[in-house]
Amino acid sequence: MPQMSPILWLNMLFFFTMGLLLFAMLNYFISKPSLKGEAPLKMQLSQKNWKW
Repeated sequence: MPQMSPILWLNMLFFFTMGLLLFAMLNYFISKPSLKGEAPLKMQLSQKNWKW
């Protein structure tokens, strides 16, 4: 690996950690919430009779 100055290593480390943090936060906020074993809410359909 070519030699890098310490400030470039710190720059690379900074952007790597920021990218990793951003990836983790986006994964957390975009993913679907877990239902924790609860049954999903059932939708009730009320049908009306439109015959005359």
